[in-house]
Amino acid sequence: MCSRSFKESWYDSHKWLCGSFYEQRLYCWPCVLLGKVKNVWSSDGYFDLKNLSRSVKKHEASKDHINNFIGLVRLEKNKGTIIDALNEGSRLSKILYNDNVRKNRLVLLQIIEVVILLGKQELAFRGHDESTLSINQGNFREMFNLLIKQNAELLSHYEKISNVFTGQSKTIQNEIIHCVYEYIIDVIKSEINDIHFFAVISDDTTDIVEKSQCAITLRYVKKTGELKESFLGFHDVSSSKTSESLFNLITSVLDPYNFRTKLIAQCYDGASVMAGHVSGLQKRIRDEAPNALFTHCCAHRLNLVLQQGSYCVPQSRIFFATLLGISVFFKKSPKRTFVLDTIIGKRIPIANETRWCTRSKILNFVVSNLDKLLEVMECIRDNPESGMESINGAKVDTSKFKSYKTAFPYEGFNCLTLIYKEIFDTDQFKNELSVIYFDEQFHNQSIQQCVKLLKEFEESGLLKEAYKLFCIVLTIPSTSVSVERNFSCLKRIKNYLRNSMTEERLSSLATISIEKDLINTLSKNDEKFYEKIIDKFALLKDRRIDLIYKT
Repeated sequence: MCSRSFKESWYDSHKWLCGSFYEQRLYCWPCVLLGKVKNVWSSDGYFDLKNLSRSVKKHEASKDHINNFIGLVRLEKNKGTIIDALNEGSRLSKILYNDNVRKNRLVLLQIIEVVILLGKQELAFRGHDESTLSINQGNFREMFNLLIKQNAELLSHYEKISNVFTGQSKTIQNEIIHCVYEYIIDVIKSEINDIHFFAVISDDTTDIVEKSQCAITLRYVKKTGELKESFLGFHDVSSSKTSESLFNLITSVLDPYNFRTKLIAQCYDGASVMAGHVSGLQKRIRDEAPNALFTHCCAHRLNLVLQQGSYCVPQSRIFFATLLGISVFFKKSPKRTFVLDTIIGKRIPIANETRWCTRSKILNFVVSNLDKLLEVMECIRDNPESGMESINGAKVDTSKFKSYKTAFPYEGFNCLTLIYKEIFDTDQFKNELSVIYFDEQFHNQSIQQCVKLLKEFEESGLLKEAYKLFCIVLTIPSTSVSVERNFSCLKRIKNYLRNSMTEERLSSLATISIEKDLINTLSKNDEKFYEKIIDKFALLKDRRIDLIYKT
């Protein structure tokens, strides 16, 4: 090894001999491991090969070498026992560590439950005086103290760790609130990943401290066929409300949801910044997501817009006049109302000339109860006790309804495929719609009911194109009313007494409150709901207690 005259057979004849390739020296292995006295064989290394045989014999005969060699032999015989002892010690240590982690996570679980409850109920966390002598330490401390006292073992453990971790500071509260918020957003992202389309609804309002808060909501049909609107948070846009700044905000929020291919609609108010067709927000968004149809929200004057719009179309005026006449027809006669109650079991909404919503309610009633309503009319017509007014009012040409059902709307279909040509397989789409149009199972059904019916077929690989269409129709919002409801939540959370709340805390707490149904569903159906939130918290920096199990 060290020169050409070195023989590897020396390793076999002297079991204690070892060498270093890099240092080009020989060593005594027992003396290196167990030797207490430093010598050439244990520390410096031997390199004089001319005198190797004599030096080896001299070292083998030394007292230190003999003792060290005997110690090494004994150590090798007992290595199984030593390793077992080390393994057992490691196992017991891991058990104690994991038990401590379990207790730490249980303490954190109590804190998370308090945070979620206060968030859902939109209650203040902190009190005016949170000292130990205070008779009211605030909602958070009072509720946590109540919960922790229910478990004597947990209370004892909490008292032991309270010198390094109390979990009651504002910082810990904010971190847990944000972890719950992130988990909710993760679930929403997962739902969006499973679907083809979604819409964005946005509007802004001014909070108690005159900050402009922009709310963003997503509307979509879940994989299960259920329509859902999910709140993504509030964002402070006080510094700039130009179309460019709003565009940058919304695209940054929507980027994780693949909005460029999935965004099918957008709904804002009618301000020029939002609705402008040249450089407004809706135009900028549509440049990025071509299928994002813009819906002008006119909810604040929707009654007048629809009423005046319907008057411009003669067929529409006749239709709605007839529709309102149905309500008036039954309102004037107790006998007719009795027949209606007997056959259908509920009343037609009362007509009101100045309220468009009554037209909508009457129309929904007629559509959902068309067959039974025809039966009511026939009963009144054929009743010998009915007067001429009742008989004339009850005359209905049912053949007209059939003629409308058998006329496939080719013009509307061509317009639809022209707009969404990249979404649908045109030939397949047309055939599927033709089947649905003449299938009585889909007649007199609402959009939601049709989606549920189509979902059953879609899971079997049928009517996929038609299912896309109904999902698009259900996804496109007509107003931004849902965002207005979010503003009510904002006013309850950030009120006069809580006006110094940070933007991140405000947005997270609002999400917990608005998405309380989602939280309730997850906590019931997902056994690891709280564990996942704890894991998020454990991954944050500067954790003073152990929260991750050893495996």
